[in-house]
Amino acid sequence: MMVRLAAALALLVPALSLAQGDAGVLTLDEAVRTALESHPSIRRARADVAGAEAGVGAARAPLFPQVQGQASWQFQDRPSVQLGTSFVRSSGQSAAAGLSVNQLVTDFGRTTNGLRAAAATEDAQREGELDVRDSVVANVRQAFFTARARKALLAVAEQNLANQQRHLEQVAAFVELGERPPYDLAQAQTNAGAARSQLAAARGEYRVARASLVQAMGIPIAADFEVADQGLPPIEGEGGSAEDLLPEALGARHDVAALEQRIRSSEYFVRSNRAGWFPTLGITGGIDALGPAFDDLDGPAWKAGVTLTWQLFQGGATLAAVRQAEASVDGLRAERDALAQQVRFELEQSLAAIQSALAAREAADETLASAREQLRLAEGRYETGLGSLLELADAELALQQAEGARVQAEYDLSAARALLLRRLGRG
Repeated sequence: MMVRLAAALALLVPALSLAQGDAGVLTLDEAVRTALESHPSIRRARADVAGAEAGVGAARAPLFPQVQGQASWQFQDRPSVQLGTSFVRSSGQSAAAGLSVNQLVTDFGRTTNGLRAAAATEDAQREGELDVRDSVVANVRQAFFTARARKALLAVAEQNLANQQRHLEQVAAFVELGERPPYDLAQAQTNAGAARSQLAAARGEYRVARASLVQAMGIPIAADFEVADQGLPPIEGEGGSAEDLLPEALGARHDVAALEQRIRSSEYFVRSNRAGWFPTLGITGGIDALGPAFDDLDGPAWKAGVTLTWQLFQGGATLAAVRQAEASVDGLRAERDALAQQVRFELEQSLAAIQSALAAREAADETLASAREQLRLAEGRYETGLGSLLELADAELALQQAEGARVQAEYDLSAARALLLRRLGRG
C-alpha cells in the first residue's frame, strides 16, 4: 500500500511543485496518469483478475494425477478365550503405509468445459479491469473540467469585484463633487459587498471542486494546486451519426467484451453440467505395506485398476443444474441486447450534447462581446451624467451572466467530449 502511494505521489509531485510560493499547476494528463497508477478501484479490479486466474488453476487441477499418501497405526487390547473357561487378555499393534495415484481418463467434458468456463471468466475479469480503468479516467476528466469551470467562474467573480471597486471609487468621487446623489454611493457600496460575497462563494466552490478531483484520482493529499486551463480537442466522428459510431463502440468497449466472455463462460457451464449424465472413467494404482510397526513393514504390495463411476439417479440434480445454466445464458444474452441498445442511446445523447454545447459556445461568444460593449457604453453614459447607476449595474450584471454562460458552455463541451470518449471505448 505504501509503495503504491509513494509511486502515485512521485507522479504528482512534478505537477504540484511550488514555484516562489505559488501553487503548482495540475494538467489533465498528469491527473489521469496518477489515477491509473493508484486508484483503489483499479487495484480492486486487479485483485479480481488474480482471483480469476487462481480459479483457472483450481479448475485445471482435476486433469492432473491425484496422488495421496496415507499411514495408520493401531493398538488393540481385547480379551480372548482359551480352552475351558479361562480368559486371558491379548494386545498388539499394527502399522500400515501406502501411496495411491488416481488419474481421470474422461468424464465426457465435465472437467474440461469447467476449465473453459473458468478461463472465460478470467477473460471477463480482465475486460472488467480495463472497463474500470476507463471509468476512472472518465471520472477524472469530469472532475478536472468541473474544477476548471469553477476556476474560470472564480476569475469572473474576481473581475466583477474589481469592476465594482472601480465603480465605487468613481461614484464616491462624483458624490463628493456633488454630481451624484448619496444614494448612488450607498448602492455602489451594496454592489461591491455583494461582489465580495460572490467571490467568497466562488473560492469555496473551486476548493470543493479540487477536492473532488483529488478523490477522483484516488490519492489522499491536500488539494493545494491549480488546474490547468485545458479542454478537449474535437473528437473524430463527433459530427456524424450514432449509427456510424455504433460498430466501433460495440467492438471497443470493455464492458461489452466482458459481457461476451460471461456468456461464453455460462455456455461452457451448460456443457459441463450436461456431462453429469455420463460416467466418469479413471485409472488407479498404489502400493501398500503392512506390519506390526513402521520399522517392521512387510511388502510393499502394489495394486492397479480401472474405475467407472456413473451417477444413475440424483433426484434430478443434473437436470436442474443444466436448466439453471441455460437460464443464465438466456439472461446474459438479453443483457447483451439491452446493453447494445443502451450504447446506441448513449452515443445519440453524447453527439447531441456536443452539438448543443458548440452552438451554446458560439452564442455565448456573441453575447459576451455584446455585453462588454454594453458595459463600455453604460460606463461612458454614467461618467457624462447621461446614464444612471441602475443602468450601469444592469450592464455589469449582463456581463457577469454572459461570462458565466461562456464558462458553462465551455465546460459542457469538454464534459460531453470526455463522455463520448468513454462511450466509444477510446479510454
